[in-house]
Amino acid sequence: MTTAWRGQSRLWNTATRPTARPLLTSFAPAALQAARSAQPQLPRGLLLDALPGGWLESAQALQCVAIVCQHQLWNTETVAQAKQAGFRLLSYTVNDEASASRLIALVQSTTQIAVALLRTRIEPEFATWHETRQFG
Repeated sequence: MTTAWRGQSRLWNTATRPTARPLLTSFAPAALQAARSAQPQLPRGLLLDALPGGWLESAQALQCVAIVCQHQLWNTETVAQAKQAGFRLLSYTVNDEASASRLIALVQSTTQIAVALLRTRIEPEFATWHETRQFG
C-alpha cells in the first residue's frame, strides 16, 4: 500500500460522523477499482460528465455509495434510477440561478439530491437549505 493510500485511509477512518467522512470520487472506473482493492472501506463515488450505457451498473459494480453528475444530467428519470438503486446523488458545476432552481425542484420532489454549488450567487432560501440539509 502506498503512503498516499495509508494517509487517505487514516483520514477516512478517523471521521466520527458518517456525513463527515470524505468521499473519494473519480471519473475513471479503473481508479475507483484500484481504490476499492487497496482500501475497500473507503466510500467511493463515480463522477460522470455524460451518461454512457451502463452508468448505473458501473457504479454498482464498483460498490460506490454515490453518483456525482454534471448537473444537467440529473432529471426525474436519472434521479429515480439512482435513488432506487440506493445511491447518494450529488451534482457539480452549478453556475447559475436557473440551474440551481431546477435542481432545487428535483430536490423537493425526490429529497435525495445534494448540490455542490461552484462560483455562483444563490438565493438565501437555497443557501439555508444547503447548510442545514443532511445529505443521505
